[in-house]
Amino acid sequence: ALTPKKGVPGPSFVEVADPKIKDVVDFYAEHKLNGTFNDGSKPLSSNGLARFQEFCDWCFNSSVARDVDCVVAIGHSLYFREFYNAFLPRAVRTPARSNKMLNCGVTSFELITTGPGKYAIDPNSVELVYGGFHGVKDTKHLA
Repeated sequence: ALTPKKGVPGPSFVEVADPKIKDVVDFYAEHKLNGTFNDGSKPLSSNGLARFQEFCDWCFNSSVARDVDCVVAIGHSLYFREFYNAFLPRAVRTPARSNKMLNCGVTSFELITTGPGKYAIDPNSVELVYGGFHGVKDTKHLA
Protein backbone atom coordinates (compact mmCIF):
# COMPACT_ATOMS: atom_id res chain seq x y z
CA ALA A 1 0.00 0.00 0.00
CA LEU A 2 1.13 3.53 -0.62
CA THR A 3 -0.23 4.68 2.71
CA PRO A 4 1.31 3.13 5.83
CA LYS A 5 -0.75 1.17 8.35
CA LYS A 6 -2.98 3.51 10.40
CA GLY A 7 -1.98 6.37 8.09
CA VAL A 8 -4.00 8.57 5.76
CA PRO A 9 -3.16 9.29 2.13
CA GLY A 10 -1.11 12.36 1.43
CA PRO A 11 -2.13 15.03 -1.06
CA SER A 12 -1.66 14.38 -4.76
CA PHE A 13 0.86 16.35 -6.80
CA VAL A 14 -2.04 18.42 -8.17
CA GLU A 15 -3.23 19.31 -4.67
CA VAL A 16 0.29 20.23 -3.59
CA ALA A 17 0.83 22.43 -6.66
CA ASP A 18 -2.41 24.42 -6.39
CA PRO A 19 -2.22 27.08 -3.66
CA LYS A 20 -5.97 27.80 -4.04
CA ILE A 21 -6.93 24.45 -2.54
CA LYS A 22 -4.09 24.02 -0.04
CA ASP A 23 -6.22 25.17 2.92
CA VAL A 24 -9.02 22.74 2.02
CA VAL A 25 -6.58 19.85 1.58
CA ASP A 26 -4.89 20.66 4.88
CA PHE A 27 -8.26 20.90 6.66
CA TYR A 28 -9.37 17.48 5.39
CA ALA A 29 -6.04 15.91 6.26
CA GLU A 30 -6.24 17.22 9.81
CA HIS A 31 -9.98 16.95 10.59
CA LYS A 32 -11.74 14.57 8.21
CA LEU A 33 -9.40 11.72 7.29
CA ASN A 34 -8.99 8.93 9.82
CA GLY A 35 -6.55 6.07 9.35
CA THR A 36 -7.69 4.10 12.39
CA PHE A 37 -9.10 1.28 10.28
CA ASN A 38 -6.32 1.31 7.68
CA ASP A 39 -4.65 -2.08 8.13
CA GLY A 40 -1.99 -1.38 5.51
CA SER A 41 -1.09 -3.84 2.78
CA LYS A 42 -3.23 -6.94 2.34
CA PRO A 43 -1.69 -9.96 4.09
CA LEU A 44 -0.70 -12.87 1.85
CA SER A 45 -2.81 -15.21 3.98
CA SER A 46 -6.00 -13.25 3.22
CA ASN A 47 -8.35 -13.32 0.24
CA GLY A 48 -11.02 -11.05 -1.19
CA LEU A 49 -13.97 -12.94 0.25
CA ALA A 50 -12.47 -12.81 3.76
CA ARG A 51 -11.98 -9.03 3.41
CA PHE A 52 -15.55 -8.63 2.11
CA GLN A 53 -16.79 -10.56 5.15
CA GLU A 54 -14.70 -8.41 7.48
CA PHE A 55 -16.12 -5.23 5.92
CA CYS A 56 -19.72 -6.47 6.25
CA ASP A 57 -19.09 -7.52 9.85
CA TRP A 58 -17.75 -4.03 10.51
CA CYS A 59 -20.83 -2.42 8.92
CA PHE A 60 -23.20 -4.32 11.19
CA ASN A 61 -21.19 -4.84 14.36
CA SER A 62 -18.79 -1.95 14.92
CA SER A 63 -19.79 0.85 17.24
CA VAL A 64 -18.70 3.30 14.54
CA ALA A 65 -20.94 2.03 11.73
CA ARG A 66 -23.83 0.52 13.68
CA ASP A 67 -25.40 3.86 14.59
CA VAL A 68 -25.36 5.48 11.14
CA ASP A 69 -27.85 5.25 8.29
CA CYS A 70 -25.27 5.20 5.52
CA VAL A 71 -21.75 3.92 5.01
CA VAL A 72 -19.81 5.34 2.06
CA ALA A 73 -17.17 2.94 0.76
CA ILE A 74 -14.62 3.89 -1.86
CA GLY A 75 -12.71 1.42 -3.96
CA HIS A 76 -11.63 0.10 -7.31
CA SER A 77 -14.25 -0.86 -9.89
CA LEU A 78 -13.08 -4.49 -9.82
CA TYR A 79 -13.55 -4.57 -6.04
CA PHE A 80 -17.16 -3.48 -6.42
CA ARG A 81 -17.85 -5.89 -9.28
CA GLU A 82 -16.63 -8.75 -7.11
CA PHE A 83 -18.57 -7.42 -4.10
CA TYR A 84 -21.77 -7.48 -6.18
CA ASN A 85 -20.92 -11.02 -7.32
CA ALA A 86 -20.42 -12.16 -3.75
CA PHE A 87 -23.54 -10.63 -2.20
CA LEU A 88 -26.26 -10.33 -4.86
CA PRO A 89 -28.52 -13.37 -5.20
CA ARG A 90 -27.13 -15.68 -7.92
CA ALA A 91 -30.26 -15.36 -10.09
CA VAL A 92 -29.87 -11.58 -10.43
CA ARG A 93 -28.36 -10.52 -13.76
CA THR A 94 -26.96 -7.00 -13.75
CA PRO A 95 -24.09 -5.05 -15.31
CA ALA A 96 -22.91 -4.41 -11.74
CA ARG A 97 -21.92 -8.11 -11.67
CA SER A 98 -20.36 -8.45 -15.08
CA ASN A 99 -19.00 -5.05 -16.16
CA LYS A 100 -16.52 -2.66 -14.60
CA MET A 101 -17.85 0.68 -13.43
CA LEU A 102 -16.57 3.68 -15.33
CA ASN A 103 -13.92 5.74 -13.56
CA CYS A 104 -15.48 7.79 -10.76
CA GLY A 105 -18.69 5.78 -11.08
CA VAL A 106 -21.01 5.64 -8.09
CA THR A 107 -23.61 3.03 -7.22
CA SER A 108 -25.71 2.58 -4.12
CA PHE A 109 -27.33 -0.46 -2.55
CA GLU A 110 -28.72 -1.70 0.73
CA LEU A 111 -26.59 -4.30 2.45
CA ILE A 112 -28.73 -6.53 4.65
CA THR A 113 -27.95 -9.20 7.18
CA THR A 114 -29.65 -12.57 6.74
CA GLY A 115 -28.31 -14.06 9.97
CA PRO A 116 -25.19 -13.93 12.12
CA GLY A 117 -22.25 -13.35 9.77
CA LYS A 118 -24.46 -13.69 6.66
CA TYR A 119 -25.01 -10.77 4.33
CA ALA A 120 -26.70 -9.96 1.03
CA ILE A 121 -27.39 -7.00 -1.23
CA ASP A 122 -31.09 -6.27 -1.65
CA PRO A 123 -31.38 -6.52 -5.47
CA ASN A 124 -34.24 -4.00 -5.52
CA SER A 125 -32.01 -1.38 -3.89
CA VAL A 126 -29.21 -1.31 -6.48
CA GLU A 127 -29.02 2.08 -8.21
CA LEU A 128 -26.60 3.87 -10.48
CA VAL A 129 -25.89 7.27 -8.95
CA TYR A 130 -23.26 8.54 -11.37
CA GLY A 131 -21.36 7.28 -14.39
CA GLY A 132 -22.10 3.86 -15.78
CA PHE A 133 -20.52 0.57 -16.74
CA HIS A 134 -18.12 -0.28 -19.55
CA GLY A 135 -20.02 -1.56 -22.59
CA VAL A 136 -23.50 -0.82 -21.19
CA LYS A 137 -25.76 1.87 -22.64
CA ASP A 138 -28.94 1.40 -20.59
CA THR A 139 -28.17 1.47 -16.89
CA LYS A 140 -31.62 2.47 -15.66
CA HIS A 141 -32.34 -1.06 -14.51
CA LEU A 142 -29.38 -2.49 -12.65
CA ALA A 143 -31.12 -5.40 -10.98
